[in-house]
Amino acid sequence: MRWIYFGTGLLSARFLEKLISRRLVPKLVLTGSSKPAGRGRKMTHTPVFMVAHDKGVPVIETKFLDDPVIIRKIQIESPSFLVVFDFGQKVPSKILELPRIAPLNVHPSLLPKYRGAAPIIRAMMDGEKNTGLTIIKMNEKIDAGDIVLQEKVEIPEDITRGELEEILIDIGCELLRRAFNGLKDGSIKPLPQSGKPSYAKKLKRDELWITWNEEATTIKNKIHALSPIPGARSNFKDRIVQFLRVRIPDNFFLKLNPGRIYVDGKRLYVGTSTMPLEILSLKPSGKREMTAQEFINGYHPHNLYFTSR
Repeated sequence: MRWIYFGTGLLSARFLEKLISRRLVPKLVLTGSSKPAGRGRKMTHTPVFMVAHDKGVPVIETKFLDDPVIIRKIQIESPSFLVVFDFGQKVPSKILELPRIAPLNVHPSLLPKYRGAAPIIRAMMDGEKNTGLTIIKMNEKIDAGDIVLQEKVEIPEDITRGELEEILIDIGCELLRRAFNGLKDGSIKPLPQSGKPSYAKKLKRDELWITWNEEATTIKNKIHALSPIPGARSNFKDRIVQFLRVRIPDNFFLKLNPGRIYVDGKRLYVGTSTMPLEILSLKPSGKREMTAQEFINGYHPHNLYFTSR
C-alpha cells in the first residue's frame, strides 16, 4: 500500500512513530519547514521530521504545499492515500485530488464536535466525559469531510492530556489500517457528518495561566488538559510553576482563600473559589518535575500564595 503522511507537531510525530512500529510505513513524509528555536535561535526540524529521519523514511520540509515541485513529488509516488494529522497547513485541492483512492484526515474528536486546532485540549478543558477519534475523507473545508470511521473514548476522571493522547493514537493506528482496507475493497462507504459542529480554537498564551478564584473543577480540567506541555502555570516567589497533576480531595473541610497554599504533612493544597485542590506533581521553571513532598521540602510554601499572572 503506497501512502504519504503529512504531519508536523509532537502528537503527529508520536502517531507516525507508532504507525511505523506497527508496520504501517508511508512511502514519503511531508512536514513543516525548519524554524529557529531556543536562546541561540538555532534552526530546528519539526518533531515529525526527526521521527521520519530516524526511521529512514524519506521526508520533505515545505512552507508551501502548492509548490509545483512538491506536487510533482507526490505525483511520482502515485499514492493510494494521503494521511494528514496535526500538519498545521491547509492542504490545497490540487493535492487532495492526487491519491488514487482517498485523502484522509485523522482528527482526535468525535466530529463534527471540536473541529479545529486544539480538539483534545478544548474537550478536556470543557469537562467532557467522552472524546474519540475520527477518520474523514478530506475536502476543501477544514475537518468537514465525510466520516470513514469513528470511535468513542471515555475520558477518565484524573487522566492528563498526554495519557489520553496515547490512548487515542493507539486507536488511530487500528482505525487507519481498517480505513485503508475498507476503502480499498469498497466495504467502507464514507458518510456525511451529522449534528451541529463545534470548534476548538487554537490555545492562546494567556490561557496557560491559572485564575485561582475560578471553581476547583474548572482549574483541575485546565491543569490536566495542558499536562505535560505546555503546562498550566502560576507564579510563586517570582518563579513560574507549572502544575501537572491535581485532584479534588474527598475529605478536606478547611476553607482556603484562592491561591493560598496549605501544607498538611506530605500533602500540598491550594485554595480556589470553591474547594481546595490537592497538588500531586508540579514543575518550577528551570527544575525537573517534582512530587508535592519534594516541593514542600525544597520551597517551604505553607501559608504562602500561588498567584495569577
